[in-house]
Amino acid sequence: MPTGLGQMLARARQARGLTLEDAERDTRIARNYLRALEEERFERLPAPVYARGFLRSYSQYLGLDAAEVLALFPQQPEINPAAVLRQAPALPKETQRGPSGLNFGAVLVVFIIFAVAGLYLAASLLFNRSSNSTPPQLLLRAGPASATAPAGGTVVVAPTTTPTPPPRAVGKMPDLVGKESTEALATLQALQINPLILQVYSSQQPAGRVVRSEPTAGASLQTSTPVLLVLSRGAQP
Repeated sequence: MPTGLGQMLARARQARGLTLEDAERDTRIARNYLRALEEERFERLPAPVYARGFLRSYSQYLGLDAAEVLALFPQQPEINPAAVLRQAPALPKETQRGPSGLNFGAVLVVFIIFAVAGLYLAASLLFNRSSNSTPPQLLLRAGPASATAPAGGTVVVAPTTTPTPPPRAVGKMPDLVGKESTEALATLQALQINPLILQVYSSQQPAGRVVRSEPTAGASLQTSTPVLLVLSRGAQP
């Protein structure tokens, strides 16, 4: 049974020279819902809580008394379940979960943190016999390894940016102890190996020279073999 609500809305809109398209753009309410209100086809509306919100916003937009208009709205209108489902907002992509309920982004972050922490611990344990009293500070950056580092012990990880080829033998680990850092790096890069660099204070070698390497000289090398170079920063001040 018509309540007069729809006619009131339609007349107010037409008196203002507005189309349903104008009202949809200004109120952000879907045009089919506005039309359903004006035609009193309440079964096309979503749940009553949404429908009343639409009606309040639309009546205020048209300059009508929202309380007077809401009083004409049926207490228990027929509701279309399909409209309710269409109205339910989708989860944002950043909060979507996998089948197990896990947030894969959070899992990836935790995995990276543990991997970096493990690398730091391994470097600290491996070189705790050196004279460096300053704990190494981990620094991750792309590009080829560099012998230049900021103050304090620094580990430089140089990940490759191209797909890793299958590992292949490249010979024996050269004896790099006492070599200049540039010479040592050039030797390893000629073998297609980008080493991990750890700079420490040492009285065994002048600044910029290799104090030790892992693996040691003579060990078999493959292109996938992880190589560590310890470079001297000179005697500790």
